[in-house]
Amino acid sequence: MPATAVLEGALEGFSRSSFTALGKTRDLYRTGSGPAVLVMSEIPGITPLVASFARRVASIGCTAVLPQLFGVPGAEPTPWLMARTVAGACISREFSTFALTTHEPGHRLAASPGPRRARGLWRPGVGAVGMCITGGFALAMTVEEVVLAPVLSQPALPFPLNRAHRRDLGISDEDLARVRGRCRTGNVSVLGLRFSGDKAVPPQRFARLREELGTPLSRSRSTRDPATRRATEKVPTRC
Repeated sequence: MPATAVLEGALEGFSRSSFTALGKTRDLYRTGSGPAVLVMSEIPGITPLVASFARRVASIGCTAVLPQLFGVPGAEPTPWLMARTVAGACISREFSTFALTTHEPGHRLAASPGPRRARGLWRPGVGAVGMCITGGFALAMTVEEVVLAPVLSQPALPFPLNRAHRRDLGISDEDLARVRGRCRTGNVSVLGLRFSGDKAVPPQRFARLREELGTPLSRSRSTRDPATRRATEKVPTRC
C-alpha cells in the first residue's frame, strides 16, 4: 500500500480545531480574519492547491474555513490517494453520489452547528465555495439564511449517468423551493462555474439552475481557460 506524503508547509499559517457532526469528529482548518468563507474541498481533500486557494481568500480580508470532509490534509493528490478517497466517499453515508433529489448529508456536515459555535464567524453572513464533488453542497447550504454568497464550482453530483441525473441539482424539492424563494427576494447571490467541455458537469444541470433560480440565459458569459483551451461558463452572481 503506497504511503501518503504530506507536503511540508502545505498548511502553514492555518489553525486547527475539531468539530463533531453526524456522529463523527473531524478537523477544521482556518486562516485569515474577517467575514467567513467556507471552503469545501474537492477530491482528494485539502491538498496544497486547495490550501493555496484558501490563502487567496484570506488575502482579500476574509477568514477561510476548511472542514476536513475526506482525505489527508496537506497531501499531494496522487493517483493512489485519489482512488482511495473516491472509494471512501462513495460508500460513505455523507456522500450519496448516485442519489436523485436527496438532501445530501455531506452539506449538513459542512454546515453543522459545531464549526459555527466554535468559530463565531457566521455573522452577519458567510460565503460558501464547493468544488467538484462538493460543488452542489454550496447550493444546498443556501437553505441557511446565514449563507449569502454560495459558489458552485463544477458541481459534479449526482454523477450524470442518465438524463435525470444530468439535470439533478442534488437537493430535495423542498430545499430547492426555499433557495428559489431566497433568490427571488434578492438577499442571496449565487455563482456557478463549469468548463464547457467537462462531461462530468453537464450543461443540462446549469440550464436547470437558470430555470429554477430565475437567472436569464442572456446574462451568462464564457471566458477562456488558457491551460485547457476550454470555456468556463458562468451563471451570474445575482439570481
